[in-house]
Amino acid sequence: MASFKIKYYLILLLLPFCCFATEEYQVIFNGIDSPALMQLIQQHSSLHEQQSSPPTTNAGLRRRAEADIPNIVKALHSKAYYNAYVDFDIDFDIYPVKITVTIDPGPIYPLSEFSVVPDDEAACGEYRTIAPEQLCVTIGDAAEPKTINTAKERLIYLFKTWGYPMAEITNTEVVADQEKQNVAVTIQVSCGPKAYFGQVEVSGNCRVNSRYIKQKIAWREGALYCPTWIEKTESALEATNLFSSVTVSYPNFVDENNRLPMTIEVLEGKHRSIGAGLFYSTLRNFGGTAEWEHRNFNGMGEMVRLRGELWQDKAEGSIAYIKPDYCYRGQDLIWLAEYYHEDTEGYDETSFSFSRSISRKLSKCLTIGYGIKYTHLRNSQIHELEDHQRQRFNAEEFELIKLPFRAFWNGTDSLMDPTYGYTVRGKFVPSWQVKGSQFLYGIATMTATKYYRLDRNCRFILATKAMFGSVFGEARDVIPRSELFDAGSQNTLRGYKYKTVSPLDDENKPTGGRSLMVYSAELRWRMTKTMGWVVFYDVGNVYKEVIPKFDYKQLQTLGLGYRYFTPVGPLRLDLAFPLNKRPGVDNSFEFYMSIGQAF
Repeated sequence: MASFKIKYYLILLLLPFCCFATEEYQVIFNGIDSPALMQLIQQHSSLHEQQSSPPTTNAGLRRRAEADIPNIVKALHSKAYYNAYVDFDIDFDIYPVKITVTIDPGPIYPLSEFSVVPDDEAACGEYRTIAPEQLCVTIGDAAEPKTINTAKERLIYLFKTWGYPMAEITNTEVVADQEKQNVAVTIQVSCGPKAYFGQVEVSGNCRVNSRYIKQKIAWREGALYCPTWIEKTESALEATNLFSSVTVSYPNFVDENNRLPMTIEVLEGKHRSIGAGLFYSTLRNFGGTAEWEHRNFNGMGEMVRLRGELWQDKAEGSIAYIKPDYCYRGQDLIWLAEYYHEDTEGYDETSFSFSRSISRKLSKCLTIGYGIKYTHLRNSQIHELEDHQRQRFNAEEFELIKLPFRAFWNGTDSLMDPTYGYTVRGKFVPSWQVKGSQFLYGIATMTATKYYRLDRNCRFILATKAMFGSVFGEARDVIPRSELFDAGSQNTLRGYKYKTVSPLDDENKPTGGRSLMVYSAELRWRMTKTMGWVVFYDVGNVYKEVIPKFDYKQLQTLGLGYRYFTPVGPLRLDLAFPLNKRPGVDNSFEFYMSIGQAF
């Protein structure tokens, strides 16, 4: 009796293992020479994808193999193999079980015909005949389903651009001729009524005036319908940063005048924001910035921005009022009041300025700006090439009228962290001293950047930059000292002491230059999604002549940087070593910390 109980308990103990035994197997695909096609078949094959979870019985494994044949055939059809043969053989006598899948893909079937047939030729008018080339279809290419579906999507989009917003595909006929081994496609389309933009209704807005939203509309009432205008309107409204979502829609009918009622539905986001930042360099220690912004000050998208920045030797603040779409769509009116104070090795500067300017976006890439600016400027502790001891204790004050003009071309994918494209930024500022002895001078600068992707995944980027500048007009000792060039910062010639790269006096103090030329190159490696490294090289100088002297000694920098990528831009840490260290002026290295790439 005891022996029977032991056997009984052993059976109960081993029963779960018997019930859950699995048929381990290996699968082999024969007949495919193309690695790309083999990878596609394996991705669609349940035998391959579920190999780590085999069925528990032979019958279950056979059912899985039988069910896998349509999956493999579908994968072959997606590459235009429309006469494929698939079979399998299972060997249960070995362990693991061996499944051999035999595939004969057959030939690739090309497109022999691709035609579009309107349901109502009269309604479609001049667009009743559509060539395959208009749908990016080439007769003779592989008749892949993806190509056919993409052509159908493009067909509907084309009809919409021609003014038929309700166009739809009513029937698609795909015939694979097994004798000729090709495919003929016939698409039937109903174009619907030709429509024109009608009245616009705005909904969802609470604090943003509907009139401002309608100012962003790219189309005119009565114009022929085109989806491009809808896309431009949505983009313009999203660019205001006033809305968390924007949807432009229309009903499936037109009125008696073929007008299409339009609805713009918005969901307002937060209109106020506050921000702060922290900077650091070995020479200037810590610095900070704070900003407050209201993007809908009076209900019409007006922006008010307060900004301040403070370092140990520098303080600045500004108040800006920006009125969007001033006189023209895409043109902003900017009122700006600024205070600036900085103590440098070559001079101390204090200034107050007021300006009124226009910023106009001429295209997707090009923005220009121009205006007028009044500046009260005071320079003290000035170092000159000659008689600098006398100048150091004589403060100079200026009342300046400036007419700044700027242009910016942005052909990159991102301003904060670009990976390809280029930018060109130019600025020209004629200046007139109106107090006391009057004189004129001008400041011209140009900066160009170029970015190269070194691999497909954008992990390695080569970034380059060239900067040029010139101050011309009056004699060098007449022009305000702070208007001359001094390089040496986290943006121009890293590694050298802050604002000391310029002609030096006999005390090794910078006296300012009339021209500037700096080149930079960075090799950026994005190691992970959030971390990256940079190796950079800077070379250039500041010159006392109006035109840079190419044969003059160039100062060089080599450095290493670390990047931590955040949603608002990369956190930048740079360690720069001056290769032409000037005795008594430069440190052995400089360290910088800020937000955003160097350029």
